[in-house]
Amino acid sequence: RAEKRSAAKAGDFKRAAELHRLEQEKEKAVAEARRLNVPLAVGPIFSSDTFYSADKLQNDNWRGMGALCVEMETAALYVNAARAGKHALGIFTISAHIYLNEITTAEERQNSFTKMMDVAFGII
Repeated sequence: RAEKRSAAKAGDFKRAAELHRLEQEKEKAVAEARRLNVPLAVGPIFSSDTFYSADKLQNDNWRGMGALCVEMETAALYVNAARAGKHALGIFTISAHIYLNEITTAEERQNSFTKMMDVAFGII
């Protein structure tokens, strides 16, 4: 007997990473970053509703699987894009390093995080 499954069960949403389309958008972003001479790293990220987890090993585990950063919005971005029949790509500027205990100030974030936006605007 076939079990009916919810289309939006937590941890079971695969359309968010339509790899062929995501690969095309990623390559455009990489080319634009290179054109603008913006340093970049490309790879998996960990999207979570907690940045500093009570589970002290959580970030180590994700880092061990190749995650380049922890962030809190991309999962929702991909779900909402899919609901709207659109495509999305996460482009990030890192503001805090959880292993080196480095963090940018609010003023630095406000005034200097524009390169990511230049890359994004260059591919739309």
